Amino acid sequence: MPCNNRFDTFATLIAEELERKGAKASVTHVPVISDGITQGTASMRYSLPSRDLIADSMELAHEGYGADAIITLGGCDKSVPGAVMP
Repeated sequence: MPCNNRFDTFATLIAEELERKGAKASVTHVPVISDGITQGTASMRYSLPSRDLIADSMELAHEGYGADAIITLGGCDKSVPGAVMP
């Protein structure tokens, strides 16, 4: 999505730095619904619930892998709250 389109690059840089410091990085992605793309269509009804799905997806990956810490990146009005909800 437009507001998250550079995060793969950022995530790779962060993961590489963590690996250099001796940590084990695991990069996962979550689904994001863009208001700008769905606005005025029937798909807009999925935008707000996507925030909870974002949070649930992050929590699932974090807990499922038994991680000690999590670094989240969010750039849209749904992904930022979703990133801090877990």
